[in-house]
Amino acid sequence: MKKLFIFSFILLLAHGLCAQITTKRIKNQQLSQRKITDNQLFTPPTQIDLKKEINLNKLLQEDKADGEKGSPPRFGVAFETDLGLSNGRWTETLNGRVWQLQITSKKAYSLNLQFDQFKLAEGAELFIYNAEKSMEIGPITARENNKAGVFATDLIQGESIILELYEPLEIKEASILHINKVIHAYKDMFQAMSGGFGQSSSCNVNINCPAGNNWQQESNAVAMLLLANGDRFCSGALVNNATNNCQNFVPNLLTAFHCLDNNVDNVLQQ
Repeated sequence: MKKLFIFSFILLLAHGLCAQITTKRIKNQQLSQRKITDNQLFTPPTQIDLKKEINLNKLLQEDKADGEKGSPPRFGVAFETDLGLSNGRWTETLNGRVWQLQITSKKAYSLNLQFDQFKLAEGAELFIYNAEKSMEIGPITARENNKAGVFATDLIQGESIILELYEPLEIKEASILHINKVIHAYKDMFQAMSGGFGQSSSCNVNINCPAGNNWQQESNAVAMLLLANGDRFCSGALVNNATNNCQNFVPNLLTAFHCLDNNVDNVLQQ
């Protein structure tokens, strides 16, 4: 086993960061670019209620201990699932067909998903949105396919989300999707991210205040990172390198060592 001792920060080459998937707020329940309307759906999506129980007090006690050790903050619990295209409902359309599945985890502030099988056919489009139709991820397309065949989503606010996959006629039954984890947020990350006056440390500069006026472009490189299990978060920033006058746009990601030190022992094991 190789051990790497690193005490400052680690520079990651993040090939997957080239993808441009948009997570957006929606006004008036107007989902964008859908291939089907609610009027075309004669029945609602198949609903899966996870019906999982969590011990909130125990989780918060564990989080307090983790914080004292310097672990990345945890916000959710990852529930193992076995959900695929056979679990949802298909609706035939003139130009193809649409698959829908609704997943609910009661009292969750948000949900995010991990796929251990993920392959979208060319021309297929996947959208994920909450039951209130106030947040949406997508379109997710074949551009997100990778050799490992895995995929993870952003956080969607609320206790219930809907997956909607469109396949055109010419590629019917060509996509593969399997959800192996649903992360139930027991902390409200959206409230935490909105923050409030006085929450920052003395060394922090609020990018939305006059002190941050000279850093607006750089602020676009800052990202929230969901760690491997999808239930913890950290922060990072995209950085370019100096090759070819910074024009090769290799997506390097700079993050803190403790974001990767899962055992909190100052050692990365590979």
